[in-house]
Amino acid sequence: MSQDKGNIQSASFSEPCLVQIFHDGVELVRVVDGCIELNEPVSGIPEILEIHWDKRVVYRLERGTPVINLMVAEMERISSVSPVAV
Repeated sequence: MSQDKGNIQSASFSEPCLVQIFHDGVELVRVVDGCIELNEPVSGIPEILEIHWDKRVVYRLERGTPVINLMVAEMERISSVSPVAV
């Protein structure tokens, strides 16, 4: 959010501090407070692909089939967190 003439606006959405993407248990991508770290790429099609937000599994794909899809629920949960001053 922006800051206008000394007035601090608050956001009702709090982004995850840590986002990770795993390919068969190997961390490929880590985003910490907006800074992206890329690890060595893994070859092949993953048996399991996971996305974690703040160390919570929010999405899991097994052999091409989604078995966990909590992204909408997680977005709703973090948007209900008390406003954060920006």
